[in-house]
Amino acid sequence: MNLTRLSSGGCVEQSAARGYAGLRLAEPLGTVRRNSPGRRILNAVALVALVFWLAAPRVRAQSTTSVRGTVTDPSGSAVVGATVDLTNPESKTERIVTTGAQGEYQFLFLPPGTYKLSISAPGFAKYEQTSLELLVNTPTTSNVQMKLGGTAQSVTVTSEAAATFRSC
Repeated sequence: MNLTRLSSGGCVEQSAARGYAGLRLAEPLGTVRRNSPGRRILNAVALVALVFWLAAPRVRAQSTTSVRGTVTDPSGSAVVGATVDLTNPESKTERIVTTGAQGEYQFLFLPPGTYKLSISAPGFAKYEQTSLELLVNTPTTSNVQMKLGGTAQSVTVTSEAAATFRSC
């Protein structure tokens, strides 16, 4: 038996059930039904907002840089097990790695800034490069050829910014 009822909102509702047990009450004006176009738009906007919110830390994380290189001896052979120390005096951060089997090292996901690169290995003079400028999203390569010497000797290299010339 189909029952038809006029609700207080002026909507006509039908039910296939007996009595009023199967009747849905009319929704008040201004509510959004489950499958209505307004509900779909609201869900799409919420989904886009969620994606942007989740992606925000990744976008901020892209403002990093890296430095890598190879450490060799005067003959060009790899120096295995050299200690490579990268220090940022401004932020007082320090990272230390050991060169690999090919004499390679790398520092990833570094904040941009001015760093000091120090390399030491037994039987070689300590190497220092000050004012190593690391720029955003610009990987830097710093290959180092160690000099033979004792631990008391050191070689210091100071990096300077390239001169810029303008013509009028």
